[in-house]
Amino acid sequence: MLGKIIYILSINLLPLMFYSSIQIDKFKTLYYKKEIIFVLYTTFFLILGYILLPREIFLIVIILDIFLWMIVFDLYYHKVQKISKEFVRHIEDLVLQKSTLQERVTKVGKQAEEYQKQLNRYNNLFRIVQEINENVELNKIIKEFYIKIVNYFGQEKISYLALVVYKKKDTINIIDYPTNRKDITSSIKNYLIEKTNFDYSETSSNLLFYDLYSNKNNYMVVIEYFKDEEICSELNFFLSETKIGFVRSILFSEVENLARIDGLTELYLRRFFISRLNEELLRAIRYNTKFSLIMLDIDFFKKINDTYGHIAGDFVLKRLAKVIKDIVADQGLCCRWGGEEFLIFIPYQSQDSVKNLSEELRQKIEVMNFIYENKIIKLTISCGISFFPEEAKDITNLIEIADKKLYQAKQSGRNKVIS
Repeated sequence: MLGKIIYILSINLLPLMFYSSIQIDKFKTLYYKKEIIFVLYTTFFLILGYILLPREIFLIVIILDIFLWMIVFDLYYHKVQKISKEFVRHIEDLVLQKSTLQERVTKVGKQAEEYQKQLNRYNNLFRIVQEINENVELNKIIKEFYIKIVNYFGQEKISYLALVVYKKKDTINIIDYPTNRKDITSSIKNYLIEKTNFDYSETSSNLLFYDLYSNKNNYMVVIEYFKDEEICSELNFFLSETKIGFVRSILFSEVENLARIDGLTELYLRRFFISRLNEELLRAIRYNTKFSLIMLDIDFFKKINDTYGHIAGDFVLKRLAKVIKDIVADQGLCCRWGGEEFLIFIPYQSQDSVKNLSEELRQKIEVMNFIYENKIIKLTISCGISFFPEEAKDITNLIEIADKKLYQAKQSGRNKVIS
């Protein structure tokens, strides 16, 4: 009897054991092993019950056992369904998170590519800036800067570059690439007239104005570019980084000018002019060309100083130098030889042309009114001309001949040209 009771309890505890086994997460990997054990266990007890128990009791046990198994499997089904729903929801969340992460990764990847491109562009900019800043001569740095930015941005985006030297609202000089852009030089002059105090960078239509350096004169870079904010920002970067090179070249140019340009008349100084004349002499000998020297002196200049003062005398010298430069223009070179004397070099032209040029200059000065502090100052000049190679074949002798002819003009009544 005790054996039968134990048997009945054992066979009916099987479903409970199976159900309890699926609750234990850490034994999930043993599900299949346990199922095999349970099947063998049930089979063994069924065979044993068929042998030991009466048929009626055995049938009752089987029915009861089946009923218990149905309950267990129903509970198991609901458990699995619940787990499946949670699992599906968790999977959906993971898929959504994966999609979001992939979008972020793609976005970050694109940003990284853009940053890398920008970094490469600025590395190139720094390299180009270093190459530009290596130049010392002002003309070379302007040309190099133009070539570099055109190569970097493209000819269709950068079309003009100029270095403007100005004082207050007056333009002193414009070094530009390409030259002869009268429309832009006109805009530059208008800009200076309308506004003299301006920020380091300002855009007006498609021109970029960038103030570089101020001392005796002011220096400004002007760039014509295709209207684009990115180009404008990069051009500002270009200019800010090359500013040191520009200023160094400007200072070098100013120091160089002090050694070769007279501060009052802004003509070449005597020492520098002699070196230039020697270079021109070698060129004339090599290519078998001619040139002339015009020695010019103001008549009775001491009287002007005594009558109106030395400041008025300086004013007259400065105005006279401007007249000489305007008339000679690109035909030759002008020098303040000393005091009130000037020396002019005219290459290639015939003797008659040089005589006519000297007469034009003499007549222009004779009729001019030099107005200083509401006082009209009248003056005349005397000129002596020497010719290469007809009269001499070295600079010293040519200068001496021109000086002797100048002396003859003064001795014969002044306000004359002796050739």
